[in-house]
Amino acid sequence: MSTATTPDATAPVVITVTVPGRFDGSTVALVRQALHAVIEESTADVVIEIGAEWIDMPALAVLAHAHRRLRTQQRRLVVAASSAGVRRVLAVTGLNRVIPVQPRVRHMVA
Repeated sequence: MSTATTPDATAPVVITVTVPGRFDGSTVALVRQALHAVIEESTADVVIEIGAEWIDMPALAVLAHAHRRLRTQQRRLVVAASSAGVRRVLAVTGLNRVIPVQPRVRHMVA
């Protein structure tokens, strides 16, 4: 897992948290910690890039929680998921109606 910032003169506009492998019950604690750190230490919007082929309920809960925390700070979470399986789970659960989902990381415009 890694985080990357988009360079800016004062502060990053977007921070990307990359989850290259599994995003399920076995890894949610690490992802939750990474998102928590980014939310606490920055004022940037957050993109979570999910490299997994699928995600489970604990992973969905982490995304929903991060979205709520960012929304209260007038910030946003965007999910970048190249896997059709991940996008399908987000659609079936309705999470894609509250969290923007893209097939890949793109520059976000405020």
